[in-house]
Amino acid sequence: MRIGIITECYRPAINGVVFSILNFKKALEKRGHEVIVFAPATNQKNGEKDLIGCRTISHPAYPGYGLTLPLNGKKRAVAASLDLIHVQHPFIMGRYALALSRKYHKPLIFTNHTQYDQYYHYIPFLGVMLRGAIESYVIGFISRCDLVIAPSASIKKHLKARQVTRPIEIVPNGIDIDKFAERRHDRLEVRRKLGLDPDTRVILYSGRIALEKNLDFLLDSFKALLNKTPTLKVKLAVAGNGPQEANFRRMVAERGLDKNVVMLGARPHDEMPEVYWAADILATASKTEVHPLTIIEAQASGLPVVALKAMGISDIITHGEGGLLVKENVEDFASTLARLLSDIVLREKMSVDSQAGAARFSIENSTTKLLAAYDLAITEHTKCSRAKT
Repeated sequence: MRIGIITECYRPAINGVVFSILNFKKALEKRGHEVIVFAPATNQKNGEKDLIGCRTISHPAYPGYGLTLPLNGKKRAVAASLDLIHVQHPFIMGRYALALSRKYHKPLIFTNHTQYDQYYHYIPFLGVMLRGAIESYVIGFISRCDLVIAPSASIKKHLKARQVTRPIEIVPNGIDIDKFAERRHDRLEVRRKLGLDPDTRVILYSGRIALEKNLDFLLDSFKALLNKTPTLKVKLAVAGNGPQEANFRRMVAERGLDKNVVMLGARPHDEMPEVYWAADILATASKTEVHPLTIIEAQASGLPVVALKAMGISDIITHGEGGLLVKENVEDFASTLARLLSDIVLREKMSVDSQAGAARFSIENSTTKLLAAYDLAITEHTKCSRAKT
């Protein structure tokens, strides 16, 4: 097949949507399919074949995303040669994808990567007022697609509750399991490279530094943990960047945690396996996930996870099997971290459980499900086309 992927963010931006696209693109090409990505143009050349850069104005509130200008005739001609269009966002690029699918009679598939009603703060000035309108718009967009992909059972349930009537297929995000499971480097050497002491217990947060990640709660819980474990040397390592990085550093300073929080910055994806390997626990307080790759990567690396019991995360972690899920309470979260840090037997058991659980989300398994969804979308598109004639 000749597959067109249309997205509002792509490399060099670092986030789960970008890595999901890259993982699926590589796996689809390995199976003999041609994948063409339509994405905002950047000044950075990555040498990737079949990448169509679209003219873009930088997003004022979110670096890495852009406001894409109308596609020219050459780019529309490429779209006309596709077998199907797979769009990753419902907004500007989503509208272009919809127009192209109608003009050239192509099946349109949409992956619902995000709880969009939780991201209203990225719309300057009007976000809060438009929260309900954003959700209504997304549901309306979905109604015009041939099929929607839900990366988790929870998001499928969420969409069904909002009266989505289009076919919904669950296709989990997938990763290269072996890349994260294989430990190529000495752990102490990796820690030294990252500026982490060998005798320190390391709690890792991996992801964007953004408002919706609930990082103030994570910092409050970490501070409470330090009070509960005065005899342990504990650091919080933060791997990532994002629009709230300056504010996050202020929150760290305000809580007196400068010596306890290590900012690793946004690491190249090829370096992430050793970052996970250097840690003892992955912790996240996010409540807005759909199917987070960082959780799967951490589990494939053998890291136990402590997280809030929330949609998306609960689709990956079963409490007590590779991770512990906690209600949003600082004392409970801190106590759970303390328990796991202090109990090496429990950590080792959960490490084994983590790797076993991550195997479900291999990119090979997910790509098989994606191709089945594509076949269903083509059938649905043909059926709807015949109904209109």
